[in-house]
Amino acid sequence: MVDDPDIDAYLQPDDATALAAGVVDGSVWTAIADDADLQAAALIQASDEIDTLRFAGSRYDDFMSGVPGSQARAFPRYLPDEPAMWPAGKQCISGLTWDWDADTNAAVVPAVVKKACLLQAISILRDLHRRGRLRDRHDGVVAQGAGGVSESYDPAKPPQVVCFEAMAMLKPYLLKSGRMI
Repeated sequence: MVDDPDIDAYLQPDDATALAAGVVDGSVWTAIADDADLQAAALIQASDEIDTLRFAGSRYDDFMSGVPGSQARAFPRYLPDEPAMWPAGKQCISGLTWDWDADTNAAVVPAVVKKACLLQAISILRDLHRRGRLRDRHDGVVAQGAGGVSESYDPAKPPQVVCFEAMAMLKPYLLKSGRMI
């Protein structure tokens, strides 16, 4: 697959299937291997949810073209000139992209973002009712139950859309403080 930031998802189903072999919950992905539409939908939703996060830097194509909205997805990203704005643990030369493929001489979606997309898609497939629970929490529900099962939520803690595993992978790219550019 050629990296294209304007594709529907950060990761395509065939590439996700290959990547899932090295993931603990990869069996969730391979269990639906015969349903390419469900896989594609989960990857698109996962990409959409990842893109709700606030990342440091700016969208590569938007910055290079000077036209906001010219890049559909948040990655690849462009680094600002101020090292204070760089994500923790990222080393770079000022004014370059975070992830650059020297072979194709192009900005690429980082491998870690692709893996985070797979992990988020697996999280979505593992619990198809999670969106309803997230919506309930957003609407102020602090507890719910059915039969002998109940759940309660901390009203002071907002619901997280992106799963823990994907967030851990995306953490170096998140905006720590300051402004988005």
